[in-house]
Amino acid sequence: MLREEFGEGGFVVRIRVLVVDDHRIFAESLAAALAAEPDVEVSAAGSGPAALRCLERAAAEGRRFDVLLVDADLGGTAP
Repeated sequence: MLREEFGEGGFVVRIRVLVVDDHRIFAESLAAALAAEPDVEVSAAGSGPAALRCLERAAAEGRRFDVLLVDADLGGTAP
């Protein structure tokens, strides 16, 4: 479910994205490009286990991710 927050003139839809990639430079570049959009909130994880921790923490806080972008070749681990 997309997040809605109050902004000027009403609701603003915030899209929460988790980038999962073991190539730090690529993950940081992609996260920065996405975060440049005013309606996108980005987090990043460098491994499957780190991604699971992010997902569990987000679920516990009631702030689940809307989109997961996962490296198809994540060094043999599954997020």
